[in-house]
Amino acid sequence: MPSRSMVLISNIYIYFVVFFIKNKNTQKVLNNNNNMSDDRNARFPCHEYVACTFGQGELGFDVAVRDALDPTLGSVVVKRVRQGEQAQHLGVQALDAIVSVDGEYVAFLAFEMVIAKLKQPGRPKRISFARPVPHQWLRIGQDLEAAVRIGDVEKLSSSLIARWQNREYVLSRTTLSYRDDNGVLRKKIPIEEITRVMPDPHSQDNFIYIFQGREVHLKCRSSEEVLLWLHALESTKEGCFENVDSVLARVQLLNNNNTNGNDNQGPSSNNNHSSQQEQSRQASSGPPPPPPVARSPYYLLNRSNISIKKEEDGGKLSNMTLPPPIVIPDFPKVDLSLERRIVARGSSS
Repeated sequence: MPSRSMVLISNIYIYFVVFFIKNKNTQKVLNNNNNMSDDRNARFPCHEYVACTFGQGELGFDVAVRDALDPTLGSVVVKRVRQGEQAQHLGVQALDAIVSVDGEYVAFLAFEMVIAKLKQPGRPKRISFARPVPHQWLRIGQDLEAAVRIGDVEKLSSSLIARWQNREYVLSRTTLSYRDDNGVLRKKIPIEEITRVMPDPHSQDNFIYIFQGREVHLKCRSSEEVLLWLHALESTKEGCFENVDSVLARVQLLNNNNTNGNDNQGPSSNNNHSSQQEQSRQASSGPPPPPPVARSPYYLLNRSNISIKKEEDGGKLSNMTLPPPIVIPDFPKVDLSLERRIVARGSSS
């Protein structure tokens, strides 16, 4: 008859053997699914990322804070690319959002903090930018459950013995869900219940999201993939897919402006004339510009009339005569002294 200690030791041995075999199989599944995960992500390129390495000298672009009423892909966006400088040669465009500086994720930091990191000395300086992919943004804007990003990452379990488990995460506009190796849905989290997303300070390949006051640790295959997940999660939380039409209209307007050369003036009049012909040809063949923004009429109130100024009337004032004022007759005055005397007499009796 085996003793209790022998039974306990054998159970522990069996547990660790099963744990080792399961981890080994999980690693095989993860390695086999790496290429498949890349293929799935390639079908949903809602953001186009441009990584640039700047050398000595000026960066060659001006920045601006994002419009809070029209969220973009980051807190700092490129306002203008200066002609003939580094940014133009590296392919930076206006309205590009800054995602990382020298490998550090800065997409939704405060404007002043991002500017301070851009001004830090030292070259080369590596800056990553993000810009929307129009047809993918339309796909996401038309369907609340449309995938923003799909990928296989490892999740640190919250059991007594913490271990990394392979999970397939799917991010949409409204939820973050994940499945196990068998394709079983394990959890579906509303995106508004994720209070914070941040890099793991202890590992460049990990990141953390906080759900119901608890930290959930995820491990990616590279630090670049961590930046992609962080940016996808935060941009979704910031609601950048909620006003898709406005963002795409701005992008289209920017593309039309880019065809005008971005204040590019050639050395000769012949070059200017040929560029103007090319611009007119592209403008005629390109899509129509976004409709103008409707403005409210301007009212001017006088004693006798109201003047209305509308944009569609060419800015002319049209008068509207007010009706005559209503005269309210005066009510007759009531002598309250008799009523006071009656009340006083009744109370004294």
